[in-house]
Amino acid sequence: MPYDEDLDTMIRAIVEKDGMARMKMFGGTCYLMGGKMVCGVWKGWIMIDRAELAIESVEAWIEAAKGFVATIEG
Repeated sequence: MPYDEDLDTMIRAIVEKDGMARMKMFGGTCYLMGGKMVCGVWKGWIMIDRAELAIESVEAWIEAAKGFVATIEG
């Protein structure tokens, strides 16, 4: 498995309502808003312990990332 498919499914369900683009890159999946990366799922990148990750945490991280991406010009 090149990346965590379960986590990718969770994130996809969260961002679908926002119309984010899903793109395969870097050996995993990235989600883009206006052509800018908001978040991604890759193998070997450990930022949050998957066992401790609740959907509310993922939603909060994605909202924070979207807020940042919205400030980027171009």
